Amino acid sequence: MNCRETQSLIIPFIEGQLEIDQLSAFLDHVMSCSDCYDELEVYYIALSGARQLDNDEDVISDFKSALAKFLTDNLKVVSQRKKKHLRKKLILFMCFLILLCIVLFILF
Repeated sequence: MNCRETQSLIIPFIEGQLEIDQLSAFLDHVMSCSDCYDELEVYYIALSGARQLDNDEDVISDFKSALAKFLTDNLKVVSQRKKKHLRKKLILFMCFLILLCIVLFILF
C-alpha cells in the first residue's frame, strides 16, 4: 500500500470501516511511514475531539496515547483474525488428509 492509498483510508480506519485485509495493509504502512502516521494523528485528534464535543463527553487531553492504544487494539484484531484464519485452513487441510486416507484405505 502506498501513501496515497493509506491516506485515503484514514477516516474509514478511524471509523472502523476497513475490511481485515485493508486494515492489515493500512496498519503495516502507517507503522512504517512517519508521514502517514503524522497524517493519521492529525485526523485522529480532530475527529476524536469533535466526536467527544458532539457527545458532550469530557475531552481527553492525551490524544497521542489514545491513538497508540487504538492502533495497538487494531493490531491485536488483525493478529487474532489471521490466527483464526490459519486455524481454519489447518483444520480443512487435516480433514482433507483424513478423507484421503479413508478413500485410499477403502480402495486398497
